[in-house]
Amino acid sequence: MTNVCLKYTREQFTRVRQDYGGCRVIGEYCSGDGSVLFQLSEYCADHAAVN
Repeated sequence: MTNVCLKYTREQFTRVRQDYGGCRVIGEYCSGDGSVLFQLSEYCADHAAVN
C-alpha cells in the first residue's frame, strides 16, 4: 500500500507508478467528494529485469 500526498494529477501519478515503480494500475476508486483517489495496482515482475 502506498500513501502519496503530492499534488500529482491522476495521469501523472499513474505514469510515475508504471514507469518508475514497476506497477501496473488495474483499478481506480474515488471518494464520494472526489478528494481522495485510490489506485489498485500490481507489481510487474518483468520491470525489474528491464531496469
